[in-house]
Amino acid sequence: EILLLSYTNRAVDEICKMLTAITPEVNFIRIGNELSCEEAYRPYLIENVLETCSTRREVQERMAHCRIFVGTVATLSAKAELFRLKTFDVALIDEATQILEPQLLGLLCMRGVTGGNAIGKFVLIGDHKQLPAVVLQSSEQSEVYDESLRTIGLCNLKDSLFERFYRNAMKQRSACCLQPSTGDSISPPITVTSAYLVLESHTKAAITVSKNTAIVLIIVIAFLFIGISVKG
Repeated sequence: EILLLSYTNRAVDEICKMLTAITPEVNFIRIGNELSCEEAYRPYLIENVLETCSTRREVQERMAHCRIFVGTVATLSAKAELFRLKTFDVALIDEATQILEPQLLGLLCMRGVTGGNAIGKFVLIGDHKQLPAVVLQSSEQSEVYDESLRTIGLCNLKDSLFERFYRNAMKQRSACCLQPSTGDSISPPITVTSAYLVLESHTKAAITVSKNTAIVLIIVIAFLFIGISVKG
């Protein structure tokens, strides 16, 4: 069960575009509303997918049969009721450098109806050279002085969780660069950085990529998890 997330609705539209281009057809549900969704992908919105369901049982069955859900981090964070009906093996989060820790942690610590973790693992995908999240406070105002927080790399509240993972991984020298086999000698490298955060014994990963490879990488990782072979 895969949850594909991004910071902006524009990026979510791009994920939907990739999913709809796959043959054979991939079943997915988008969480959101029509105002923030391109017209081509509105049939995949959850209210439209569930429109023909007349009972709670039908809703549960329809959602159980769908293995891929798509939406923004903000939308999913506000949809706690979804996790009473569905749990996920992994969440893949694009544009992670734009998302501050408080915007993510509530979602990643979400509980299912049985009390277990609603999301088993998560992967952060972004460009470590991209501009950071937009924050109005100055660096001095958002500086963290608590030593226990600084020890885990949380030195400034303006930093994203992705940035913290990346810096910690660089200190531990646990990063590796992979060159895509595109035949293009100037193709930018993909930097894969593994980092760990102790949250209910989960293993988390941060992956840094250039933007032109991020959406493809999201789709590929998703299919690796659900066991679908994609050609082309």
